[in-house]
Amino acid sequence: RWGRLGVAVVLGGLMSFTAAGVAAAAETKTTPVNGTAGVEKDGNEKAIYRLFNAAGTETRAALITLTIGGKAVEAYCIDLNNGLDEGGKYQETAWQASAVKNLDKVQWILVHSFPNVTPEKILHDAGATTLVPQGAGEQELKLLVYAATQGAIWHFSDDFELGANKGTADAPEAKSYSAVERVYHYLVDHAGSAPEPVPTLSIAPADATGEIGSKLGPYTVTSSSPATLSAIDGKIVDANGATITGPVANGGKFWLTRDTAGKVTVDAKAGGAVPIGRVFTATRTTNAKNVLKKFQKIILAGAAPTELIAHAAGTFTPKAAPAPTLPVTGASAVGAAIGGLVLLSGGGVLVAMLRRRRINFTA
Repeated sequence: RWGRLGVAVVLGGLMSFTAAGVAAAAETKTTPVNGTAGVEKDGNEKAIYRLFNAAGTETRAALITLTIGGKAVEAYCIDLNNGLDEGGKYQETAWQASAVKNLDKVQWILVHSFPNVTPEKILHDAGATTLVPQGAGEQELKLLVYAATQGAIWHFSDDFELGANKGTADAPEAKSYSAVERVYHYLVDHAGSAPEPVPTLSIAPADATGEIGSKLGPYTVTSSSPATLSAIDGKIVDANGATITGPVANGGKFWLTRDTAGKVTVDAKAGGAVPIGRVFTATRTTNAKNVLKKFQKIILAGAAPTELIAHAAGTFTPKAAPAPTLPVTGASAVGAAIGGLVLLSGGGVLVAMLRRRRINFTA
């Protein structure tokens, strides 16, 4: 019974350790990227295109940009009912944490539309080339395709339905609105599903635990470019225990060592890009009057260069004490056991002989 119980405890411990290892390997600790939101200008005016929903209500599609590392990259709104925090700071946010629905559909649209596909090709694929006003310039083509794409994104993120143009006949949108409608329906009807883009720098597992004197790892680096590693309160070594001093390439592995019990933290840095489809949310939660306010969520439409940062850790514990054993005094326990068996056997033979002699004397 005790043997079976011991086996169950050991197996349970192994299962718990394995599950913990899997959880750690799945975790990625990265530093979110920050950017500044803005609206692109067409000359002295903001690049804005008026759309109308099925009820005839006007909404404006402004050509949003997000400036990261000094470069302005196109972005789209995924939160129709709130205003953009123009000039405000935005922080990279995981899809699940953003609480925006149908982001897999939105991602497909981003990959298959502007700015990752030229306005001319989108118009051609949608069969809208002949609907574009003659003499339309590059900026006009870009804005009308952007507006159609924004409407299609709102369709999935905010249940937006594009309606007919309700503006005046002399409004700038009047001549190109039919092309916008054609591109909108093309994107909505063809939208597939695409996964959330993963960070281009990560370390797995993010955490591990082991005894002093052991090498924790291996840790695997996933990076779009060689990553520079640094450790606090420990050493970064290779499979042979030699200290790693240079950058670690994509797929490279490292181990951690430490002479005393405690924690080692690892920082990794690499040049890379924030990929298409990363969601950004405003870091500010109040307006200029310090009143609570919700700001628009946006999604990156192009890749932006940036310095990527990831983290990992390892915890070293004291060596386990050896299992206690029963004290042995005097002669060996094995020898004592053998001696006891000999005496016992001799006693049995003596008893048998005495019984035989008694039987013979009586007779």
